[in-house]
Amino acid sequence: MSDRALHGDPVPLPPTGANLPAPTEDADELCAELRELLGRHGIKLPSLAVDPVTSAGIYYSRPLLELGRCNLDTAARLVDLLRRIPEQVNAR
Repeated sequence: MSDRALHGDPVPLPPTGANLPAPTEDADELCAELRELLGRHGIKLPSLAVDPVTSAGIYYSRPLLELGRCNLDTAARLVDLLRRIPEQVNAR
């Protein structure tokens, strides 16, 4: 969110007829794949979903994924999984 929006200034709407991309299908596919891959390691993020505000394409052209909240056991499993993955220099 821009500093202007955080300080109460209105965020300008895109021009009428603007063809802004809203790749919600990509976000849905990525969310499903992330859910599946985490599930293979016994990790379930109950709130994992495509964020409805950013996927609407009104103010944002790129949707966000909501990773949500999780309990400590789930967080520990996620940390354990990430620790086993070799670190990459210049990761995406």
